[in-house]
Amino acid sequence: MNTLLRTPVLLLIAMVGVANVLGGESASTVFAQGAVPCAFDVRPGNLAISPAGGSIATSVSALDGCTWSASVNVPWITVMSGARGNGDGAATFSVAANTGPLRSANITVAGQIFPVTQDASGSVSSGRGPQGQRKELASEVMR
Repeated sequence: MNTLLRTPVLLLIAMVGVANVLGGESASTVFAQGAVPCAFDVRPGNLAISPAGGSIATSVSALDGCTWSASVNVPWITVMSGARGNGDGAATFSVAANTGPLRSANITVAGQIFPVTQDASGSVSSGRGPQGQRKELASEVMR
């Protein structure tokens, strides 16, 4: 591909926000807002919630002038702070107690979607470790 054709294509990719990289527990997206390309590095906290409920804290790294927002897709999770941001910031979500079966939802921060799971009422778990693996607590009856 010649240089003259490649430049508009790369500019179009940056403007539409196609560049998206997931890695481990964080995600990065590149968007263009005006003349400045905006890259968002989003790092969510624990995404496996106990039946008692709790909170999810996320951090966002971005240049000043790069705006972002946080949202949810279910009524049992709410955005407590950071619904909108500009540059570096944070968003905090509150997860209500679960009195029913295992449930799941998505939170969205700076265009990145993260799945959230909440254990069923009456279950016991320690959440997800750094590699996203579930650690189950079990008790044994000593004879």
